[in-house]
Amino acid sequence: MANKAGKTVPCNRAEALKRLATAKSYQVRAGELAETEADRQAAAGNAVLAGIAAADAICCVRLGRTSKSSNHQDSITLLTQVDKGLADSLRVLISKKDLAHYGGGFVNAEVLKTLRRNSAHLIEAAEAAVTS
Repeated sequence: MANKAGKTVPCNRAEALKRLATAKSYQVRAGELAETEADRQAAAGNAVLAGIAAADAICCVRLGRTSKSSNHQDSITLLTQVDKGLADSLRVLISKKDLAHYGGGFVNAEVLKTLRRNSAHLIEAAEAAVTS
């Protein structure tokens, strides 16, 4: 199905639970000790992936569909249909995805803190969505 949120696919609560479990797994790794630049880079990448998985879970429960577009902006657009604040958290994560995953610099402690906070916000919302 194509719309202004890009390509989406149907999903349900069972899929949301799987995506939430994946988000939590990434979150654990994002929260691990990050003393070196390489550790911060890896933690940041995991924080981004945690937030994306949590956003998928939220959309599955609240909209019955999730984005399958290769353009992450489409996921943000879809999540905006649920909650603008959650979409803003995802936007922060996506804005640092290239830095976290592909380099071009290293993630400092403040950026990592911001990414962890935004992914935690999305995971909390996903947990509330799947348990309601």
